[in-house]
Amino acid sequence: MNDIQVKSKEIQLETIEHELNVEEDIEAKYFYIIKNIIQKGKKVEYLLIVASFLLALMLRITVIPFESADYHTYLIVWYNFIHTYGGFAALKYTVGNYTPFYLYFIALITYIPLSPLVLFKALSIFFDFVLAFGVYLIVKLKYQSSYVPLIASLLVLFAPTIFLNSALWGQCDVIYTAFAVMGLYFFLRKRPGFACLFFGLSLSFKPQAAFLLPLLLFLWMKREVYLKHLVIIPASYLVMIFPAFLLGRPFTDLLTIYLTAAGDVPYITLNAPNFWQWFPNSQFSILHDAALVLTMACIAMLYFVVYARQQKVSSHLLILLALIFVLCVPFFMPQMHERYFYMADVISIIYAFYVPRQFYLAIAVQLASLFAYLPFLFVMTVINLSWLPFLILGAMIITIGTLIKALYFADHQHIATQVENEAPLENIPIATQVENEAPLENIPIATQVENEAPLENISIP
Repeated sequence: MNDIQVKSKEIQLETIEHELNVEEDIEAKYFYIIKNIIQKGKKVEYLLIVASFLLALMLRITVIPFESADYHTYLIVWYNFIHTYGGFAALKYTVGNYTPFYLYFIALITYIPLSPLVLFKALSIFFDFVLAFGVYLIVKLKYQSSYVPLIASLLVLFAPTIFLNSALWGQCDVIYTAFAVMGLYFFLRKRPGFACLFFGLSLSFKPQAAFLLPLLLFLWMKREVYLKHLVIIPASYLVMIFPAFLLGRPFTDLLTIYLTAAGDVPYITLNAPNFWQWFPNSQFSILHDAALVLTMACIAMLYFVVYARQQKVSSHLLILLALIFVLCVPFFMPQMHERYFYMADVISIIYAFYVPRQFYLAIAVQLASLFAYLPFLFVMTVINLSWLPFLILGAMIITIGTLIKALYFADHQHIATQVENEAPLENIPIATQVENEAPLENIPIATQVENEAPLENISIP
């Protein structure tokens, strides 16, 4: 009887062990299936990302055959001159109205046995992706563990004025803008030395980089940047013109390129969607100086608004001011081309990711630039040019209003509950968004959620 009981117990144990093993096998199988689904999902996501960037490249390749009036009037003329006179050796002569920085690229491509049209556009297309990388880095400072930075970089690559400017028009505005965006990134990282180096490279390439110089002066006034950093900017320019000087071009000529180029355009505006679109070009001699004074007055008033409040420079404030300056300066400056809101096109997209509720500003700026491009590129007018400045003016009013509200009318009583714009898109709980994991209610208002509060609710010490 005892033997039968022992055997029965052994059978029961074996049955239980078998059932456990079966359950473990089922769990392992489910785990394996779920793991495969996750891995396949990630592979699909990676494939979509790669496909998106390839589509951005293909989009540009499709429009490369287009030859603009600028290509025939300027680019191919400069290319032929430099090619005829020995490549880099030709840089001892005055070629066009660009700085040597761009001419070095042209001299380089004269040694490549491919179509000049393809080479010019390939150079700009390459910097399209450099620009997208810069945008990625800036947006990643806010969204550190998501695909949002990639989405931002893709939006830049597919923005109409970005790919039309480089791949269709063959212009090089993307190059100086890419350097400027990298400079902005290093300012956000509190690396003023590197930031000024990139701004110096940007300014060495095209004078339109000067639209952001008021931002640098503001940062100097706020002691975020020191003179030892600012001297890097003119030093960069001197370094970039030095090879041309060694090749034989007069030094005074190299120093006065921008002053000489400014006199080549006796028009108050050239299709730019700015304030002077409402005035006749025939009054250029009278309005030119007035435009310069108006621009300086606008910058001075912005300085007063910000500096008088003694607000600490946060990432939101820095990006907002960058957008305001690249909108205001070309809006009031004379002799602006339709392409000179290019930096605003890019920074408005960055701003849309820092202040998502004002995403429509990026759309408005992009449309203003796009419709301004069309008359020159395709000899067609979709919207009368005199209406386009209203889009830029509206964006200026909203951004400046946001700035004033943030500095002077922020409601401190609701800061703790208004972290909306800084929260990643995955809706991370508010309590986890504060530095050192401290509860919001235990942090003094003056230091609450620095850089985490929405721009319009920046806390004022």
